[in-house]
Amino acid sequence: MTDSTPRQFLVLTVLAVAGCQGDPPAAPVDVEAEIRANLAQLGPDDQVVAERQRYCPLMEGVRLGSTGRPHKVTVKGVTAFVCCESCVQLAADDPDQALAKIRELEEARAKELAPGAR
Repeated sequence: MTDSTPRQFLVLTVLAVAGCQGDPPAAPVDVEAEIRANLAQLGPDDQVVAERQRYCPLMEGVRLGSTGRPHKVTVKGVTAFVCCESCVQLAADDPDQALAKIRELEEARAKELAPGAR
């Protein structure tokens, strides 16, 4: 066995873990089109509500529809949309915190949508 064998093993291990970098890059995604398509999977009334809500209340800055079809949740009588199954579980695990974040997002969106807000 030579001194280069451990080095070759390390290189092969790194390549195996990192994956092949020779694959062609994926085509650019039209994020807004993807969001619209995911929101269109909701019923018409829910789609309007989700479009107005715009963001997941539990994952700051995550647009509804950017990670797939949004999920409707009801927390202590308040209905909202979240971005994914993980957020459905978060809302179930800690409804008080989820409700606080839903209310916070509602207030922020109301300010954004108010006439003369911009």
